[in-house]
Amino acid sequence: MDAHRSESADVKLERENVLQVLRGDWVAAVRGITLVSVDDNELVIAQDIDQSDVNGVGAAHSGVLYTIADTAAGITANALEPGTQWLTDTATIHHQALAHRGDRLTATSKLVADGDGTRRFETTLRSSAGDVIAILDSVQVRIESEDAEDPA
Repeated sequence: MDAHRSESADVKLERENVLQVLRGDWVAAVRGITLVSVDDNELVIAQDIDQSDVNGVGAAHSGVLYTIADTAAGITANALEPGTQWLTDTATIHHQALAHRGDRLTATSKLVADGDGTRRFETTLRSSAGDVIAILDSVQVRIESEDAEDPA
């Protein structure tokens, strides 16, 4: 078991918190990312891959894949505790297969470790056929809100 594995039962995803974060996410809106489902432990979003998402050889651009997966992790991180802000600190994406125009990709993100001001998420990106396209391992760090009062 991970030494920083979350044992906290009070950190759960709630649909309304997810919707609030998603409503303010213009990148998700422009990309056509939609919410599929939310439960206590994971979030699922989706995006249809169209012509603007593919590279010169007809496969979905890896930057598009990263954006979908990172969006899922970011929404999950920021929806767990309303009023907190989290930012991707590090992320590694492991590509498993190609995605193509016409695929509907889903990204399933879940919290796998909870530390002091950091959280690690695993996000699995799947094709419409259920094939694993990529897995994103990301660490999110808690940041101070712009609205926080200046202590000076």
